Amino acid sequence: MPLSHYEEEKSPVNHGDGCASENRGSVVVQEGYLIEIVNALTNLIPGWTRKLQSGSLKLQAAVQIGSTLDRERQEGFLEFVTDTNVPDLYWGKMLHAFALGMPEWSIQLVLGIYKLAGNTKAAIVMYNDLMDQYEILMRQFEYEFLEGELPTEDDELELALQTVENGLRELGRQAGHDKKRYNRSYGDSSSSSSDIGPGPREASFQTIIGVDENASWEEIRKQSRRLLKKLHPDRGGSAYLFHWVKKGYDAEIAKNSKLEAFDEKGEGRF
Repeated sequence: MPLSHYEEEKSPVNHGDGCASENRGSVVVQEGYLIEIVNALTNLIPGWTRKLQSGSLKLQAAVQIGSTLDRERQEGFLEFVTDTNVPDLYWGKMLHAFALGMPEWSIQLVLGIYKLAGNTKAAIVMYNDLMDQYEILMRQFEYEFLEGELPTEDDELELALQTVENGLRELGRQAGHDKKRYNRSYGDSSSSSSDIGPGPREASFQTIIGVDENASWEEIRKQSRRLLKKLHPDRGGSAYLFHWVKKGYDAEIAKNSKLEAFDEKGEGRF
């Protein structure tokens, strides 16, 4: 097993003959987990070391930083947490984002998504159907984020993150659409939603893809094709988001085809 050494200066030692000598020796660390801790702390840049010594950084967090980030990314992470209000709940996720080498603008978006997700969950917790959509959306996002499978190209990454953000905002908007509407508590099977009238509407496809609610079919078509191209798995995009957008786009195509047929015939025949 490899050993970890560090020099330690000790106070003068009296040998009993009236002479004091300075004792300078080494401490040898043999335990594997201690070696990892020592190596991680040795790898810290001065800024993080000062935070550790002052007590503003916990030892566990310092070890995570030193073992996860190279010195350049440590500098970036230190500047980020100094300038940005990062709640303790999301601190580890921001560290992970820096470890992935994500650009700082996208890390800001990721932090915003997590903050928005917390607010959205609090707003929709009483609505079963919205909670189902929320969990699917966040489960896929977190999987791709934590596994490092988000797009790497800036424009594709921005589209993927904005699509998640738009989805969360739409869920929150639906919950706030009619605060007086009651739905059973999430997970409570004691009552039926069929007894209390219609639930929240499906998420607006226009909102999800980032166009105005009153956008023309041509605007919807162009934005949908742009998103599908950027999010295609063969191009490194998100498979989940690609299929989500495609499903909505297919529905819009069907709806638009019916409207065109109605306009041509002057009557509905379907």
